[in-house]
Amino acid sequence: MKVVLARAIRDYPYLDTPAGRPVLEQIMARRDELVSQGMYPSIALVNAINDHVPARPVAKEVPTRVASPQAASAPQPASYNSFPPECRWVIPSQWSCK
Repeated sequence: MKVVLARAIRDYPYLDTPAGRPVLEQIMARRDELVSQGMYPSIALVNAINDHVPARPVAKEVPTRVASPQAASAPQPASYNSFPPECRWVIPSQWSCK
């Protein structure tokens, strides 16, 4: 469960800020509610995260240094956040896109 929470904070850095603290508390309350209904804790946490944060994480773009003009024209790898907005966590280690 700690891995799932760490991933959520990595994907949604605002959860680790004073402004995101109320959202994080709502997520944990929803997780506790789902666990009390018999759901496995890490699955409950994933569901709670999906209920309280946008479907697509917002990450700041990090500028990169270009060593040469040839490197500037080379294709860049896909960003971690390049998945379609309708994708969500299904289980702690699997994404699903509808």
